[in-house]
Amino acid sequence: MGKRRSARELALKFLYQSELNDGNIDEQMKLFLERNSSQDEVEVFMKELVRSVLKEIKEIDEIIQKFSDNWVLD
Repeated sequence: MGKRRSARELALKFLYQSELNDGNIDEQMKLFLERNSSQDEVEVFMKELVRSVLKEIKEIDEIIQKFSDNWVLD
């Protein structure tokens, strides 16, 4: 499996996990990466993806909500 694909999968898993847990994102990410060890390049790209998503989360949620019929994000 390619490094970028691995990073994308890790990012998706982390984002799902972080939705279910309260607390500091950086601390959650540190613990997550300790349990899901991978190459440095994969971790760096995964962190970039997660931070990009979290930076734009309101806009992303608005787009999802706009196209979600009979479904509420909450």
